Amino acid sequence: TAPTTYRATLTEDCYPEDRDACVGPELTYLGMSGSGDVTGELVYANAGHNLPYKRTAEGVVELRATGMPLGLLPGMEYEEKQAILEEGASLMLYSDGLIEAHNPIGDMYGFPRLKQFIVDYQENQKEISLIDLVVDDLWRFTGDDWEQEDDVTIVLVERYAAQWDGD
Repeated sequence: TAPTTYRATLTEDCYPEDRDACVGPELTYLGMSGSGDVTGELVYANAGHNLPYKRTAEGVVELRATGMPLGLLPGMEYEEKQAILEEGASLMLYSDGLIEAHNPIGDMYGFPRLKQFIVDYQENQKEISLIDLVVDDLWRFTGDDWEQEDDVTIVLVERYAAQWDGD
């Protein structure tokens, strides 16, 4: 199902009978496709979630698609976008609990810090996953007495070079 259809269906299911239970869920839908060959094509839509970061050899970019949180308005349509995840590239999706985590003096971890961390990540650090390194950085930032305010969820999609054995 296309992301726009998927979103509209979820919104209609939530509105208006159980609106309070549905307003505010943030969601990024990510579809990956290929027809026999691996194309790296991504199809995505966004319903109020943080923008995913795509990391390539050229740098880090945000995958932008607009949309209101699920259930906010009936009949809401969501922008559907496409991108290519090139060989060697990665895509990070994350919850707001990561970027809204506070250190002892009240500063937020924030988008700029996360983006710079992804930019600085070196491919030769592959023995330690980017997720583990981000979580370690989060712990250093928040300190030992951090009281977690929200979930911290990180999903990393990596595209490796195709391996073809000739069969």
